[in-house]
Amino acid sequence: IPDSEKEKKGKFPGGQRVCRRVPTLFDNLTKCSRASDGITTPKKKDPYDIDAPDSCNELAVVEYVEDIYRFYKSTEGTCLPLSSYMSSQAEISERMRAILIDWIIEVQYRLTLMPETLYLTVYIIDQYLSMESVPRKELQLVGISAMLIASKYEEIWAPLVKDLMCLCDNAFTRDQVLTKEKAILDRLHW
Repeated sequence: IPDSEKEKKGKFPGGQRVCRRVPTLFDNLTKCSRASDGITTPKKKDPYDIDAPDSCNELAVVEYVEDIYRFYKSTEGTCLPLSSYMSSQAEISERMRAILIDWIIEVQYRLTLMPETLYLTVYIIDQYLSMESVPRKELQLVGISAMLIASKYEEIWAPLVKDLMCLCDNAFTRDQVLTKEKAILDRLHW
């Protein structure tokens, strides 16, 4: 395309280009970071109110945001598993847990599950491993059962047990997956 045609396509009638750039959260974080490092001076001292666009939306409960974050911060440490729980495991190690989590991430990606499902799956695995000694041959079974529980909680359409079994190369039967799911739920008192 000749340059004159490119210019015609890129401009509106009257020859002026209209481009409105909406500031993103990244832009605001960059400005704040540069201002704190002394690279630039901030134009105004008030931080960007991330909840301002939702102030008219009743479902966003903007008036309770600070209370919600305060509650999350106060309860953050109450449900964590013990930091040294892997030392109580006889047959599995930290490296084996890391391999399991990497595999769980791949399964979450392949099934296009929500990130919250992944987070809840890892949480369930860690909680269960901190309470129960798991044999090496059942570690993947614990992972897939935890993903089934998390999917039922977070997803609109949870994956079928046979799909999860297929991702395990049918190493476990349907009854084993469902039995382990029940054992995890019982042990975590859900």
